[in-house]
Amino acid sequence: MVTQYNLGWVLFELNRFEEAIEAFSKGIPQQPNYPFVYLRRGLAYLKQGDTKNARQDFDEFIALVGDQQVNIPAELKEELDKLPPEFSALQNL
Repeated sequence: MVTQYNLGWVLFELNRFEEAIEAFSKGIPQQPNYPFVYLRRGLAYLKQGDTKNARQDFDEFIALVGDQQVNIPAELKEELDKLPPEFSALQNL
């Protein structure tokens, strides 16, 4: 999972969103309860204009974190702050 997650993160930063989605998706079966993989994959889906899959991943992220206090890294928070209004629940984390 860690390898695929980090690969997906790097690919996302390189604007290679389809490849990032593939990497994140490959890692999920090894650790399906890791919330940040869904958050990052959702952002990659959104960059491709796929709001349906982005919403599903964002909803999974929110379900996994529940009421926990979440420490969002600054670079990820910047991405969340750019989200359209329909994803405002993520901006309030």
